[in-house]
Amino acid sequence: MFFQPIVLDKSGFQVKTLRDAKFPMHWHSDIEILYCREGVFYVENEENKYKIEGGDIMLISSCEPHCLSSSAPVNGNIISLGFLFFGDEFNEIRNMHFDDPVLKNNKDVIREMSKINTLAAKKKTLASHMELRGRIYHLVSILLESLSATENVTKRQQERLFAVSKIQKALDFVAMHYSENITVEQAAAISGYEKSSFCRSFKNATNATFHNYLNAYRVKKARILLTESDDSISVISYRVGFTQHKNFCRLFKEINGISPSDYRKKYR
Repeated sequence: MFFQPIVLDKSGFQVKTLRDAKFPMHWHSDIEILYCREGVFYVENEENKYKIEGGDIMLISSCEPHCLSSSAPVNGNIISLGFLFFGDEFNEIRNMHFDDPVLKNNKDVIREMSKINTLAAKKKTLASHMELRGRIYHLVSILLESLSATENVTKRQQERLFAVSKIQKALDFVAMHYSENITVEQAAAISGYEKSSFCRSFKNATNATFHNYLNAYRVKKARILLTESDDSISVISYRVGFTQHKNFCRLFKEINGISPSDYRKKYR
């Protein structure tokens, strides 16, 4: 099991299409919503295994280990929501635990997800972005009203929540400034720690050094740009914060097992 950084922009949220619902056991600090429009996939956490089929939606709590599996492609969405989306309400929501985190074939959810997908596919404008944000807020409110929250957070999840809370400002700092020449000293200062204490806390929470986490985050952002933009690979490497193109290509292949150019050809 590993910590999985999620690439969010300054808005603090991301709507992605879900086709290949296969991912090993992992966890992340952000809250995640999984929606199935067509097909069937399974989500397993530390306690249960859930069948998600057409019209179903599932709320994944912060720092909750989970994996996805399916025997065939699906048509769905992954919505990732971070601190920058919720603001001060994030800590309250992230500490919620749901005995049954799946809402089955809810008409309000299906209607809202249809609107969210339509907006997400549009060319981004200030108006469409604000409406999309509002629709996601409404979706979250439906889930919070419909699902029964308890205080039965596992001890291990409590430990992860505590560990991540100590470095949350650094995670948000990376999300906001990954394209800049940021340093571990800056991240430590923002988090209110001495460098050595910060490095220990960061490694404990993410199982990665700050430098490796930052590079992995930049590479994940580059993957998006390779499939969604017409920029050259060299330009993309600079856009995500790498100062040397060769280093970017080496790290990209090391992390993804494929070169940036081959990745673009395969997934675009």
